[in-house]
Amino acid sequence: MRLSVAVISSNQDRNVGVLPGHNEAGSMRFLADKVVAHLESLDVTAQHFAPALESTDKTQYAALYKTFPEARAWCDQRKAAGDQTLILHLHSDAGGGSHSGYCYSTKRPESTTLGRACAEALRDLLGTAKVIGFDRSGWLWDKEAGSHAAAYLEVWAHDVRSDLEAAYRLVDGAASAIALEVQAWAVPVDYKALWEQEKERREAAEAKIARVLAVLAP
Repeated sequence: MRLSVAVISSNQDRNVGVLPGHNEAGSMRFLADKVVAHLESLDVTAQHFAPALESTDKTQYAALYKTFPEARAWCDQRKAAGDQTLILHLHSDAGGGSHSGYCYSTKRPESTTLGRACAEALRDLLGTAKVIGFDRSGWLWDKEAGSHAAAYLEVWAHDVRSDLEAAYRLVDGAASAIALEVQAWAVPVDYKALWEQEKERREAAEAKIARVLAVLAP
């Protein structure tokens, strides 16, 4: 089954970082484009949905109320075509020290499994201090996902200099890490089957060696 991913980047341009010129919306839009490119290199259909900037909203969450249904409608079309679907939200965080994190819904197990896997991979790559999970059940990202799987990442802390410096150096690696975790979630590895295949190969090789030795024996 083919995987289709709608990537929604943060629009929170008022969330400025500790490095000059940095804001959450700009960095997540940049990262989202790279995540899409890496997903496509893995033969995943992906599209970036970038809400209008929060600073332009005339009412609270106006841009999100427009973009979230657009992403869901795109996923509806992909699902109708037989695809597995995922809505992936990309954000950065502040206030918890150095960390990579994820938001989860208690009604969406994938928001925990995939979210945590991505956050752990980002921690290992960027050197953030910890992984934090936030219960955001019933929030807009959760409600607007409909029947589609959804995950919400807090990729790094934009108020921690070391997080942002690592992000600037390793943004392409971060995008690749996210894409690989998404692929691994969608196509889980059957380790038992792999073990059985390896066992059969080993036994066949041992049998062949035994036959050769039997022929060579005096």
